[in-house]
Amino acid sequence: MTLQDTPAAGPLDRFGRYALVGGEKALRIPVGIFVSGLTSRALGVEDFGLLSSVLVLLTVMSPLASFGLESLGIALASGSHGAAGYIKSIAPFRLVTGIVAAVLFLLASTAFFHAAADRVAAYALCALATVLVLRIYEIGENLLFAQERLATLAAIRIGALLSANLLIVAVLLVKPGLSQLLAISAAEAALLLAAYAYLFRSDIREAMHQRGEHGELRSAFAQCRAAAPVFLSGLLVLVLLNADKLLVYRFMGKTEVGLYNSAAKLLDVLYFIPMVIGTAHAASFARLAQGGNLLPAYRSALSTATVLSVAAAAVLALCSGFIMPLVFGSPFADASRVLALLAPCLVAVSWVSLRTRALAAMDQRREILRLTLTACAVHFPFLALGLWIGSIEAVALCQSASWMVGAAIVPMFSPVAGRLSPLRALRVAR
Repeated sequence: MTLQDTPAAGPLDRFGRYALVGGEKALRIPVGIFVSGLTSRALGVEDFGLLSSVLVLLTVMSPLASFGLESLGIALASGSHGAAGYIKSIAPFRLVTGIVAAVLFLLASTAFFHAAADRVAAYALCALATVLVLRIYEIGENLLFAQERLATLAAIRIGALLSANLLIVAVLLVKPGLSQLLAISAAEAALLLAAYAYLFRSDIREAMHQRGEHGELRSAFAQCRAAAPVFLSGLLVLVLLNADKLLVYRFMGKTEVGLYNSAAKLLDVLYFIPMVIGTAHAASFARLAQGGNLLPAYRSALSTATVLSVAAAAVLALCSGFIMPLVFGSPFADASRVLALLAPCLVAVSWVSLRTRALAAMDQRREILRLTLTACAVHFPFLALGLWIGSIEAVALCQSASWMVGAAIVPMFSPVAGRLSPLRALRVAR
């Protein structure tokens, strides 16, 4: 059967098109868990902790490569200048931001992981840094979204995902090593860039011969400034999700790092669930906000998200003693308590995701940033307390507590977001 792109049509067809891309993201859950389990068994607790810490730092630096353009790239790609004009105006900007982000990552990783220089080769960090430059492939993704070629987009993403993870499995079977695995982590980005470059090769050639027109680029900069609060908020949320892992690496022993990061890695894979819940309601929130009917839909979505995320968190907490040894191996059994204590973060992240979508639909960008800054002010004292106590279980408990406070309590003191607080919205929904 031939894979074809589906044209725009009714609600069921729209659901089918978005399910194509959502299916790729869902596929990352079993693939990520399987490959993480193989990696942990091949490297052991200490090296797996170091590997996870380096990749966490890369994740935190990734938004700097796109500099906020990923949130408005589809709108720009749909502009009047076509694919070639979009590539001509955006590619130089993305190339520069990617190089800057890569240099910053190398500087930060050299400073942060200097004590592990004997375990992490310089070539591995350099290869990993190229991921931030290769993320220029997002231009191709934006063009496919704008052209509604979602089946093609899903096929490319799934192909790159499976190919890159097969390479990782091959390295694990042939010559497992920390530096080799870090270097091969750039494979997926390289495959995506190659695929999109081939797909849009004629547009790239046309863009190279176009005379410079700066109107669209000026528009990109203007929209970047307008989207700056949301971009900065997203960057801060990424820091909040990952600061605990980096601080555990900095202040605790090698074994504790491996145990904590294994539990956090499993939770990172499952964050896909609350993120999808928020994304699924984004369009309806935007439509209802224009008519002033957002709150009933928000309360209904919040009730659904709460039930699903509480169920997932309960399964993780109750079955953590079985899950951790099964996925990562018996040396990681002591991380079961950490997973159980981190599980409530799933509920908090689902609340924050829905609240952010609702505020974005209301065009409350500055309110999103203000709430995120307030959450940061709450989060880091909690983390400091967990580190002062000196156990990974304490850090996990403080991580969950800070996220729950930021998700449920902080919005109650806002005149704008107060009605979106889960404690109020769920009470009204009942």
